[in-house]
Amino acid sequence: MPWQSTLGVFDVVRSPEGGGVKFYASFEILDSSGRVFTTTDLDNRTVAAVMTANFEIGKGSENDPIVGFVEDISQDGAVASTLVIGETDDVNYSETTDEDPDLGDKVVTDGDGEVKQTPDSASTGAGSRPVGRGHVIHKDTTTKMVRLLWP
Repeated sequence: MPWQSTLGVFDVVRSPEGGGVKFYASFEILDSSGRVFTTTDLDNRTVAAVMTANFEIGKGSENDPIVGFVEDISQDGAVASTLVIGETDDVNYSETTDEDPDLGDKVVTDGDGEVKQTPDSASTGAGSRPVGRGHVIHKDTTTKMVRLLWP
């Protein structure tokens, strides 16, 4: 996929494996709490992104709704190409057994770039259930990775 540095620009890519189409958007990587994405996150597949401001993404906080998954970062680390529609590559999931996503589950972020099962309102104490998105279509319990159909 060619790198695009223009913020808010969408790119459509057909999967080389003959699968579906993926939609990407370019966002600035910024989070006032310093919870930004790095190439280490790409290597570790902790890439779940949330909106932190206009055209800006970061790791957010636990139970935040996910906007997409970071798949590439510019050399200066300021801009991320983010999958917003399509099948994800493998993504790490939270290893807490009550938060492990199962097939068909929707997910939220754990606040560290991993995904977890969307909790019910009783477990969050907030009075309403967090907004989960996507659907788990593959789960590997050995590697602690899932694939998602997004959104």
